[in-house]
Amino acid sequence: MKNTFFIRHFFLLIFSLNLFAEDFLIKNAKIFTGTDQGLIKNSDIHIKDGRIQEIKNEIDISNIKVIDLNGKLITSGFISPLSQLGLVEIGLESRTRNDSSDVYSAGFSIASSFNPKSTLIPYNLTGGITLSLSSPSSGGLFSGLSSAFYLSGKLKNSLLKKDIALIASIRSGEGSKAASFLLLEDFLTYVSR
Repeated sequence: MKNTFFIRHFFLLIFSLNLFAEDFLIKNAKIFTGTDQGLIKNSDIHIKDGRIQEIKNEIDISNIKVIDLNGKLITSGFISPLSQLGLVEIGLESRTRNDSSDVYSAGFSIASSFNPKSTLIPYNLTGGITLSLSSPSSGGLFSGLSSAFYLSGKLKNSLLKKDIALIASIRSGEGSKAASFLLLEDFLTYVSR
């Protein structure tokens, strides 16, 4: 099926409902694919061992747990584009922060600091967020490198892509913004040579 992005994120949403290891059937769903297929009405989804087996109208399987959505909508997951999700548990408690470094800046990677068991992840999953672009917090012009994580609850399968963006921060109240932009421009010119 062409909708691998949709299927992957739907799987993560189902995982968040603690149905990962079960064999079950979702009936009478309205599925918004986010693709050219658009909206699929009155569809059934068969999930086995946490994986979508098939999506079609009228799946008939006996001896299986059935969840009837009565026409409710299923969508792919949302992405949290810039957060410290999985890196910071309690903002004012330094022992629960893995989002910054006093030693490194531009090369600081948070990929190995991600906590898939963060108590904030289930809360975000209930809001439909299934993917997070987690980023280091800023300490200077360069904070470090962001990575993308699935909010699956398991370390092994959490990392989608490591070090995909360099975070730079131009903030007011810390000297001239023009000087910060010039420094950023000089840096980008230097590394592009």
